Order: sequence, then C-alpha cells, then structure tokens
Amino acid sequence: MQTHLSSRFAVRSSVIAAAVLLSVVAPVAVAGTAVAQQAGTFASATAEPAPRIDSVRKVDTFVYGERVRFAAKITNPSDRPVTGDQQTLVTFAYGKHVNAALEPIRADKSLVVLEQSTADGIRRVALGTAADGSLQALVQIGKGKPIAPGATITEDFYLTVSPSVPAEVGMGEFSLGSDAEPTGRRTIGFSMSRNAVKDKSVVTGVNGTPELTTGGKPVEFDVAITKGSSSEGGYGSEFFFVHTDSGDLDPQHVTVERRDAKGKWVAVRAGKQDQSVFGVLGEGNRKPGETHTYTLRLSLTRYFPEGADHGTFIVGSEGANTSFGFDVRHQGNSTTDPDVSRELAITVDGVQGVTPLKAGGAAEEFTATVINKGDITQKPHVLLEITDHDVKRRMAAGEVRIEQYSPTAKSWAAAPGLRPSTEDGHLMATVTPEGPTLAPGAEVTYKLRVSATSAMKAKAFTVDIEARAELSSTRKRLPFRLDSAAPQASTSASPAAPTGRTAQTLDGEMAKTGGGSSTPLLIGAAGVLVAIGAGGLLMARRRAL
Repeated sequence: MQTHLSSRFAVRSSVIAAAVLLSVVAPVAVAGTAVAQQAGTFASATAEPAPRIDSVRKVDTFVYGERVRFAAKITNPSDRPVTGDQQTLVTFAYGKHVNAALEPIRADKSLVVLEQSTADGIRRVALGTAADGSLQALVQIGKGKPIAPGATITEDFYLTVSPSVPAEVGMGEFSLGSDAEPTGRRTIGFSMSRNAVKDKSVVTGVNGTPELTTGGKPVEFDVAITKGSSSEGGYGSEFFFVHTDSGDLDPQHVTVERRDAKGKWVAVRAGKQDQSVFGVLGEGNRKPGETHTYTLRLSLTRYFPEGADHGTFIVGSEGANTSFGFDVRHQGNSTTDPDVSRELAITVDGVQGVTPLKAGGAAEEFTATVINKGDITQKPHVLLEITDHDVKRRMAAGEVRIEQYSPTAKSWAAAPGLRPSTEDGHLMATVTPEGPTLAPGAEVTYKLRVSATSAMKAKAFTVDIEARAELSSTRKRLPFRLDSAAPQASTSASPAAPTGRTAQTLDGEMAKTGGGSSTPLLIGAAGVLVAIGAGGLLMARRRAL
C-alpha cells in the first residue's frame, strides 16, 4: 500500500520539507531588500486600471512540511482591460498566537517555500525579508494575460513551512496586496499547530500486488476515509481513480462495485478523467473526525487494453488518498472485436407524430437526446437532414429555419451550415459542438426548433436527426406538414442505415442516472450540468437540459 503522489489527478501531494526546501526551481519573481522599496501599489508601466483583490482563502489544512494552497480572487472592476504586467505583494508571517492575534517572530526564509501557479506550471517565488520580519515577494498576476473588464480570476499560491521553525510558532498570516494599494490588503490568519491531523485514507484486504484476469474474478477490499480532526469540515466527497501507465482507460475496461446496506453488490457509476477511470463513492457534508467506510471490489473486463500489464487503484478524498497496484493477466477479447457494442440511440421530446407548421409562423421547439448504449466511449457527430415530402423536389435553404439554443448565451441562433446536400435534394445542418465524448451510458441533449419561412414551397417535409460515430449510426425522423396542406401519412420508419453502419431502433429509453454529482477534479463535477461551447449542449452522467 502506498500514498499516491501523482499530480495528474490534482490531489494535494504530501511532500517532505527537505525535498521541497532543497528543490531547485526557477523563480517567477525576485524579492529581497528591493521588495520594501517596490511594494505599495500594483506595478504597471502606465496608469492603467488597477485590479481589485476580493478575497484570499486557505484551501488545505495546514500541516508542516506539506504544500498548503491559498486561492485569491481578483477582479477587474473597470470598463477597460487590465494589462498583463500587473504585480502585487505577497506577505507571509508567523509567530505566537496571543489574545486571538499574531505576535510575529522574525521569519527565516530558508525554512519557507512559496510557489505560484503560472502558465508554465507551479513555479517557485523568491522571498525577501521585510523590516517587520515577514517574508515578502512581488508576483505577477493574471499569468501574463490581460484581465477583461468585469472579469474575475483566481490566483493559486502554495506555501510549505519546515517543522524546523521555532517551537513557539502557533499561528501564521498570508496576505495579498498592501495597505498602500487602492484596493488594500486581503489577509487570512490560520493555525500552525503541530497537532494538525489531515484526512486519512486506508485500504484493507489487499495483500501485496493482486493479479486480476481480464473478464475474470474481482478483488475485494475495504476502504476507510476519515476527515481530518483539524479540518474545517463542510461539503466533500470520496472518490476513486483507476489508471495504467501503458494505456488509456475507459469505463468499459474496469468495473468497480460497492456493497450496499442490504449486502448486494452495486456497480459504481464511472466516467473518464484524463486517461483514467473516475468515480464517486459518496458525498455530502463531512464533519471533522468523521469516517466513511466502503466495501468495494474491482474487476477488469475482457476489453482491458492488451498492452497494459499493470494498473493502479487510487481511493481517497480531497485531502488524502492511498493506492494499491495490480498486475493484469490477459484472456478473452479486446476492444477491436466485432462483438463490442457501439449502440447509439436518440430520443425526442416535445413533438409527436406529424407536426403542423404555418409558413412564416411560429417555430416548433423540441429536444433531441443522443445516448451511448454501447460499452465503449464514443464521439457521435449529430447532423440534421431536411427533405421535401416530394423527394423529386430540391428544397432551398431559405424555405426552412433550424435554430439551436445556446445555454451559454441564453439565446437561440441559426444552426450552422444549413446547406443543400451534394448527394441528393435534402438540406443539411450541423448540431454543435461536434463530437462530444460520451462514456458508456452517458448522453447529450440538444435543444432545437424548426420553422417554415414565408418562402416555403413544400407541402410537407421531414427532419432526420442522425448521430454518427465510428462504425455506428442511428437516426430519428420527425415529419412536418404545412397547415394549409392536407395531413400527410406519418413516415416515422427510419431509412436503411448506410452500408457498414448499424442502425438502431429508438425505444425512448433514457440513459441511466449517475450515482454521484461531485468530483474533486471535474473538479466540482460529474452529474452537474456543464455548458460546452457556443452550441446548445448539456453533458452529464445523466445529462439533460
């Protein structure tokens, strides 16, 4: 069993003081005796608008020898962009905790490491000692990019303090800005107790490195995750990752199950994070010292990547995690086998049967949901085909209007690329964004509307919604008629699929609902509605508009 230290999962790593303090990193700012002379205002070559420091907060529990993250919110309150060369002052002081206030002790900069998240990664900041004994540095904000009018950005700083500071140290203060700046200084005080207890994650039931056979039996184990007694508590979650160093994992490669209160094994809903499989075990308000236990089992499907012979299972919370490795023995088939399911489905809500329209009249609104019912991740592209009921007639683009709702802009816009097909007489339009990544069981919903313009010449027409992915496709046909025309017989049967594709019959079944709604990296998370791009797309483990 080992504590997982990989930064790819953005879980706070445990770094011993000596390793951090002796590391050689390139500084992002040079501070020393000149700090006191330069500090006083946001530094800029010209009298440009100054950003406002709204708040500074401590994200992690303070533990000696470990990185503690501080996050600052900075806003441009003006109606002009703030240039990307702005600087401000970072100050750190430590000392005794006397009468609910800091009684400072002259800080030793050799015992403190300050780092900043930049466009090039986390970089060390050179510290200088101020006249009052605190440590200071001038840092650039905005990662070198202008801050748009009204925009708010987050600056992340990481502080590591050696346990070699004087024993009487019991409190620290971290601040951004200075009293001389127009927006002032924002300071947070925090305990530097040597008795701080962070989150703890423990796995039992796994001895050594288990061997898992693809398509074979699972390994069973118990997990206990405890909220640190010195943490502030609040909303949190327990989660897991499964990854391999020699392959890209999808949810169809592994199965994680948990035993419920009735003793029944229930699959944990999983998604993809980076190149790993990710899932949430539990979430909610977590009190300091509270422990949550889970009985789990892990198995590999027969589709597990053939080139991967070793994997790692990681489990924990935002504050701590642990892991165990497992060896892989391959048997069965891989994801290239012809029996791998690539089934897609489309459901439509809002219109039924033959829908009447009036030329130049109001639009008919509906939603179309594309569901990945297969057992591999797919990237379906969604197209619309508009065809006159008289198949011999070629429709003109000006006869019909197809619009898509954008949750980002909160408005309707014409679907891009409405154009005549080069193959036959129908019109084509593209639904955006194209090619969303859908894990098995995931879905994506588009909000659309159709109207007939005053130039409409067709007496009836159809709109085919087609979802295309690699080696698979499916479609749903929606018939419309002009209200001045006699009702047309419904042509709801889907046309034959092109050669080499598998056409699926639509049964109206919605995708399964996910079991978790927060993730530390999704980071906030799976199950939460996420607007993507300019198009009307909402994605979730159960994604709906």
